[in-house]
Amino acid sequence: MKKVALGVYLFLASLTVQASLITYTDKTTFTNSTSPILITTPSSGTSGTVVGPLTFTNGPSASVVFGDFTSSLSGELALSGDENFNVDIAGGAFSFGFDVNDPFSTSQYDGCNVNPCRDSEFSFSIFDGSTLLHSFNFDPLYSDSELTFVGIYSDNIFNRVEIREIVGSNDNEFFGNFLVGTTKVPEPSTLAIFALGMIGLASRRLKKQS
Repeated sequence: MKKVALGVYLFLASLTVQASLITYTDKTTFTNSTSPILITTPSSGTSGTVVGPLTFTNGPSASVVFGDFTSSLSGELALSGDENFNVDIAGGAFSFGFDVNDPFSTSQYDGCNVNPCRDSEFSFSIFDGSTLLHSFNFDPLYSDSELTFVGIYSDNIFNRVEIREIVGSNDNEFFGNFLVGTTKVPEPSTLAIFALGMIGLASRRLKKQS
């Protein structure tokens, strides 16, 4: 019983639930829950680059550039200027996630490429057309080599993601390993009810055995 309860607790603890939005910081939990596909981004490209269902465009005061700027990612998205970019999703999605690297060294490769670097924070907003559905903020690890995963699931379909740097400067951060899911999964309340049911079932079995 204790093992079952602990497993359910750890699963639910890896999620942050807000109304019809779930945010994820663990990629394994995200992929197991939403069954997304990995979008392999190109080694070169600019605003307007289309990869599968995704179209990447410039945000305010920014220019999208795909390339090889860090050993932590491959074909990553970087931005000249502020780290603001948009992703339009053909056909819409229910889940979206990516890895981000926020380096602190001042080197050109594997670094932020300015002096000094700044620990950046971002907003993550999803839209259905021009209608804002949800928005939240995230603060990646301030590290040259470690990646931070950020993912969301919405039970409302969305077709646009906007990432905006709300704290930082024109130093570099890098984004890659984009994941997009088009499958609607049970709502958070359904997951919680299922988890409680599993605990209750395990408890009944233990009582019968005793």
